[in-house]
This record gives sequence, C-alpha cells and structure tokens, in this order.
Amino acid sequence: MKRASTRAALIAAFDRYVAIGTGLDRTILKIPVPTAVRAGIAPFLRLTRQGDALVVRAADALRTGDLSLFARLSAQLDALGKTYDRIADALGLRACGSNITRALNRA
Repeated sequence: MKRASTRAALIAAFDRYVAIGTGLDRTILKIPVPTAVRAGIAPFLRLTRQGDALVVRAADALRTGDLSLFARLSAQLDALGKTYDRIADALGLRACGSNITRALNRA
C-alpha cells in the first residue's frame, strides 16, 4: 500500500512541476520579440519548446511506469538544460536559466 501511495505522490508532484514549468514557458513564448533581436533569441525559444516537449514525454513515461524511458528522457533534459542555461544566461535571462537550476538543485 505504501509503495502505491508513494508512486502516486511522486507522479502528482511531477505533474504539478510540469504544469507550472510549461505554463510559465507558454507565457514566455507569447511575449513579442522585436525584429532586431529575433536571431539572438531564437535558440532560447527553440530550446524552450524542445524542453517542454521532453518534459511532457517524461511525465507520460512516469505515469505509465516506463522508468527506462523516463531515465533516458531525464538524461536528455539534463543535457538540454545545460545548453539552455548557458544561452539564457548569455542573453541576460538568468532568472530563466542558471538561477532556476541552482534553486532546484538546492531543493
């Protein structure tokens, strides 16, 4: 019984994390980008979309109990996150990049 409730709690927590993160990203992606900076911000926006797609797939894998797929997607997210942080920080968007990563690592 305890194992089932722990699994359900983990899935529920991850689902909340996904909903908050992808919701924030949807808001960010709706912000108009001035023509003069579109080329510079394009990698950030592309990685934002890729990360959201991966995290949604990871949540699906967790819900279905496919822990092997979840682990592979988590590794991909980790690699993508390092690039994302570097690009976000270079754009001056530390609140979207390394600051969040550091906060999550402390949690």
